[in-house]
Amino acid sequence: MKFQVNLGISLAALNNPAEVLAGFSPDAYFREMELSANAVQDFKALKISRKWERIYLRDLLPKSLTQGVAEQGEKLCEGFLAQMELFTETASEAKAAGFSMDFGLDELLTKPELAPAKIKLIKRLLPLLFRNNLELGMPLRVPFSEPDMPRMYGQCLEKLADMRYGIVAEVHPHELGPDFEPEKLLRWLRFDLMQIHLIYEPDIGNHLVMKAVKPWLEYLDMITFTGPVMFCPKISDAEGFQEEVEKLRDLLTEIEKSEN
Repeated sequence: MKFQVNLGISLAALNNPAEVLAGFSPDAYFREMELSANAVQDFKALKISRKWERIYLRDLLPKSLTQGVAEQGEKLCEGFLAQMELFTETASEAKAAGFSMDFGLDELLTKPELAPAKIKLIKRLLPLLFRNNLELGMPLRVPFSEPDMPRMYGQCLEKLADMRYGIVAEVHPHELGPDFEPEKLLRWLRFDLMQIHLIYEPDIGNHLVMKAVKPWLEYLDMITFTGPVMFCPKISDAEGFQEEVEKLRDLLTEIEKSEN
C-alpha cells in the first residue's frame, strides 16, 4: 500500500532528545515529530527540530496541574491562563504546530456536573491558540476504559466548536484484540481526530508488527485523515531509540510493499 497519511515519530520519552536530534533527520516515512514539552527549553533541540514539517509538544503542562484546575476557582484559573500565555508563546517560537494537554475529561462520565467549568476554561485558551497559531489536542486512551468514553469526548468537542481543538487517540496496540476494527473504535471520534498515537514499550518486548499497524493506516487513508499518525516507542535512551526507529522503517517498508 502507498501511504497517504502523514507519519511521525515521538521523541517524548527520551531523557535527552537533543542527543538524538543531532544526527536525526526527516526521511521518506517520518516527516513530523513529537517532543516532550520540557524540550521547549532546550534551544539546541529546538533549533535542530525546525527542519521537520510539523512539531508537536506533549503535555505542555502536566496532568497533575491541569486535570482539576477548572474547578478550583477564578483566581487559580487566572494563574493557569497566565502560565499558558507564556508557554504558548514559547511553543510558537519553537515552531510548534500544536500541543497536547490532559484536562481530566475522563471523569466527566461519573461527574458530569464538572463539564461546564472544564469546557469554559478550555474555551478561554482559544485566543492564545489563534495568536500563536497552535492546535490543542486532548488525549483519549484506546482501548477505552468505559464504552461511553468516546461519545462523551465527542460531546465535549462539539461544545468547544473550533477546529483548533481535537482529540489525540492514544492507541495501545498490544491491548487490543486480534480482530480489532479501527472504524468501530473511532466511529464517535472520526470528525474530531487530530492525531493518532501508537504507543508501545519495546523494552518489555512489545514491538509493532504489520497486523497491529496496517489496519490503522488503511482506515485512516480511507477517511482521508490529515493529522499525523505518530509512532511513540517508550524508550528513554538514545541508542535504543535509534535501533527502534530502524525497526519501524523496516516495518513500514514491509507494509508499503504488501497488497491491500
